[in-house]
Amino acid sequence: MSDISPIEAYEEVMAAEALLRANYLTKMQEILAPVKEQIDAAEQELADGLEELAPAKKTAEDAIRKAVLSVGESVKGEVYRCEYVKSTLKLKDPVGLLVFAKEHPEVLKYFGESLPTTRIVAIR
Repeated sequence: MSDISPIEAYEEVMAAEALLRANYLTKMQEILAPVKEQIDAAEQELADGLEELAPAKKTAEDAIRKAVLSVGESVKGEVYRCEYVKSTLKLKDPVGLLVFAKEHPEVLKYFGESLPTTRIVAIR
């Protein structure tokens, strides 16, 4: 039998793995250091651009959704499709419905209808 227990062997392997990972991270930081400023600038440029586009995107999406809901059917463009999602029935009070259903057949008053929604998806 070995002088080292299985847990000690595992601890040694895990320590070696942690050292490998630490060395990797150090090397990656050294490699990226010269371009870190450029990466940060590119990320900031992207964030600023997306922030600038956000109001126009929301306005366009709201207009598409309003139009689709008014016609009650999906609309397809060259790149995107706005899908009309029909309303569904849902239980407002399932426990109350079970209690009520034991004595009364008119359980429909426990149902409510959700409003139709839309979904904008990229066309593949």
